[in-house]
Amino acid sequence: MKRICFLFFMTAFVISMPAMDSVIKFTDIKNPVSIAYLDNNRLAVAGDGCIIFNFIDNKGKRINKHKIFNVTVNKDHTRFALLGEKNLTVYSALTGKKLAKKKA
Repeated sequence: MKRICFLFFMTAFVISMPAMDSVIKFTDIKNPVSIAYLDNNRLAVAGDGCIIFNFIDNKGKRINKHKIFNVTVNKDHTRFALLGEKNLTVYSALTGKKLAKKKA
């Protein structure tokens, strides 16, 4: 039984490796500290900047170049906020455009 469980988890881990390699390769974020799913196909990766990564075409779009501490997505997954060193910025999760910015 232990071998079957071990085999299952190793198979699941190996299958997920190519996806993680593509995220790491295309995001180019140094010191990632926060990750949030915007929808089933897109992921926001934040650290020294923020990139929205699209799993369908394996491309990332940089939306912020400043140091980010946290990414938060609203309940409807229509907006997300980036908390940085000096400001809080709200973006549209659908388009990636900046909606509001407030200095801290």
